[in-house]
Amino acid sequence: MHPQDLDDIMKIWLNENLNAHHFIDPSFWKEHLDEVRTAISDSDITVLTEEERVVGFLGMNQNYVEGLFVDKVYQGKGYGLALIRSAQENHPFLQLSVYQKNTSAITFYQHCGFCILSEKTQSNQNFNEFLMEWRKTRRE
Repeated sequence: MHPQDLDDIMKIWLNENLNAHHFIDPSFWKEHLDEVRTAISDSDITVLTEEERVVGFLGMNQNYVEGLFVDKVYQGKGYGLALIRSAQENHPFLQLSVYQKNTSAITFYQHCGFCILSEKTQSNQNFNEFLMEWRKTRRE
């Protein structure tokens, strides 16, 4: 990630959270913009660009996927899959949390080989989340 990418990354983060999480009050995402901006600056971020435009990114904290976001215009073109596959190549296992109501994300991660490990309730939003995990197999 380059420092000049941060504004584009934050726009994608906000827009795609609003699009994917219609069941959460939009003010929740807007209230956390500064906190997320700081977290992103301190995280391991992989950015995908097309013609010098940020189209998606993946945030990692060791083996934990903090977030995967692709601009809506570029969704369905393999960018999210490319980001996950890159992380899978570089880690023996990956974990992530996803809202239970975000069925399209759950389906995507299952397609990428993730399994649901457990369910929990997120305390600040009172929505159920799944903890999902992918592990590298011997043949990978």
